[in-house]
Amino acid sequence: MGKNIFVPGKITTYTFCIILLAVLIQGMILSPFKSLGTLTSGEMTFKLGYPYTFFELNSLNPDSNPFVWQAVLKDIVIYLLLAYVIEIILKLIMLPFSKKKPEETANISKESLEIMKQGKIAYDYYRLQGISEQNLIEMFKNKGWTEEGIAKLKEMK
Repeated sequence: MGKNIFVPGKITTYTFCIILLAVLIQGMILSPFKSLGTLTSGEMTFKLGYPYTFFELNSLNPDSNPFVWQAVLKDIVIYLLLAYVIEIILKLIMLPFSKKKPEETANISKESLEIMKQGKIAYDYYRLQGISEQNLIEMFKNKGWTEEGIAKLKEMK
């Protein structure tokens, strides 16, 4: 198996940023609308963060620190885990569609692979010229090709 699907990569970083931006944008858009109902009491709050509120600005207590550091850390851990799980799921979905080298090709040197490609070109050329398959097999055997090598030539695309 080529790449390890459990190693976090760029997708985790991008997904984390997208999740963080979505939470911030959602908080900025929805927070003013949530506090409109409480205007009769004179209190207006601006909250950011999901599932934990990590930024809370309160109009009745403007001197307090708006950041809740424990919630920031909890949210970041949740967002990172979520981004990591999303990347693993995407890699598992894309695994069947990734290009895989056949085991035979992986064990063959570049030199041998080039000889196989040239042999395939010659094989196809002579077949187009009308030479029978039996005569071609005999011709390749006379040049030192094995039955196995000739069979691989026929399978190559």
